[in-house]
Amino acid sequence: MPGPCKWHDGLERLFLDAVEGLSVQLGTNVTVRMTDAAGYYTLARSPLGPEACKRVSVALEERHCWNRLLDIDCFSADGRAITRQSLGVPERRCLVCDNPHAACIQAKRHPIEQVTHAAIRLIEAYGRVAEKKHIKYLSIENIRGMD
Repeated sequence: MPGPCKWHDGLERLFLDAVEGLSVQLGTNVTVRMTDAAGYYTLARSPLGPEACKRVSVALEERHCWNRLLDIDCFSADGRAITRQSLGVPERRCLVCDNPHAACIQAKRHPIEQVTHAAIRLIEAYGRVAEKKHIKYLSIENIRGMD
C-alpha cells in the first residue's frame, strides 16, 4: 500500500485472498503471514523454480487492476532476487498514470495523496467484485471474466 498508512478497510481481504490464490498457483505452504510498518507480507517456499515462481507471480499481479497493489518478490535458493527485467517482462506500472512506476517514484511525479487515493479505489473495486462474485481466493483460473 503506497503512502505512510499501510492499512485500509478491504486491504486485508485482498491480501489474504491473494496469498491463498498464489499458494494454490505455486503449490506452496505459506510459512509466515505477518504485518509490520511496511504493511502485510508473507513468506512461502514453492517446489517450482524461482523463474517459474516469478512468472506466475507477475501473471497474478497483472491479471486485474487491483492486483497491481501486490508486490510479489521471488528469490533463488542462494538469495538472488528474480526480477521482471531478468525475465524480459515489462516493469510495474504507476497506479496513477500507467507509466513505469519506478520512474514516477524517482521523479516524484504524483503527490502521495493521489497515489494513495488510486490504491484505495483499487481496494474498493476488489471488495465490490469479490462480494458480488463470492470468490474465495484469487487465482488465475477462478477470476477470469471478473473485469
